[in-house]
Amino acid sequence: MQTETTPQLNTSDLEQKVKDMYRKVALHPHEKYHFEMGRALAERLGYDPKQLDQIPQEAIESFAGVGFFFDYAALKEGEKVLDLGSGSGMDSFLAVLKVGRTGTVSGLDMTDEQLQKAKSLRDRDGFNNVSFHKGYLENLPFDDNSFDVVISNGVINLCPDKLKVFKEIGRVLKQGGRLALADIVSEKSLPDNVVCDATLWASCIGGASQEDEYDEAIKNAGLNIVAVVNNDSYAFISSSAQSASKKYGVKSVSLLAEKKIAADAHLFVPGLACANLTPSIKKEIQTLQPGQILEVISDDFASREGVPAWCRLTGNKLVGEIDESEDKSIFYIQKKSN
Repeated sequence: MQTETTPQLNTSDLEQKVKDMYRKVALHPHEKYHFEMGRALAERLGYDPKQLDQIPQEAIESFAGVGFFFDYAALKEGEKVLDLGSGSGMDSFLAVLKVGRTGTVSGLDMTDEQLQKAKSLRDRDGFNNVSFHKGYLENLPFDDNSFDVVISNGVINLCPDKLKVFKEIGRVLKQGGRLALADIVSEKSLPDNVVCDATLWASCIGGASQEDEYDEAIKNAGLNIVAVVNNDSYAFISSSAQSASKKYGVKSVSLLAEKKIAADAHLFVPGLACANLTPSIKKEIQTLQPGQILEVISDDFASREGVPAWCRLTGNKLVGEIDESEDKSIFYIQKKSN
């Protein structure tokens, strides 16, 4: 009896092919590739031309993203951002514009030439609060709860172990932190002859997870998916990619997810007006250690203004707010440090 063996992806071969591909992207951005690149692509995907004018143009030349997600990321002044697969730095530099001088951006990439280019552009143009690091998405070189936001563009599909990637993202995100990304997924599962072809992986085809499996990997990492949208403005240009898109529904999506908040204490007194709720919050939060989180459930509509105002007044941090219904809100308040 003949035993049928299942083909396996050679991950070492895949890593080398991906590095070779994106080494060329960094050094020779004007050559022809099997995917689109550059400013025309960025603007069609939704990037603001005025903001693109404010960052190094050489970084834009090597841009090979698959979608736009900065509307989902909603970056704020002072936030700490991690850019996974930062390449020559376009998204990292744009993030710097949004987080300002009090924020920081860390880019991570495994390709030396991409990192060298990004660092050179940073130093030349004075983007002092962005740093670039060599590493892998499956083993992030950062501490737990380090970042407010993680961003990524067209990179996670290149990783064989996506569950581990999302677990690492969940680990480094702060409580209530956000993941905003664009990536390639598929509507149908890809066959083994595609999945096990390292060349097709490097072409952003072979690694496209079936979208339900992709979503499940995110949820298993402790993240809640808030929004997903197809990027119809992204077009595949190689014949193999166009064929896979037509046959298996391979496509680009943008996605927003948030890290679930684990509360250390809970407060819910039904029918309690906001004026009486904040004294109860003050009493309950006094029992917590600095950094611990109190979950507050309120059925008073006025609390949607009152509780955030109380947090600003007292210096405690509102790390999350969910309006579950017209008359029910959930607040997550982190006790301030002494």
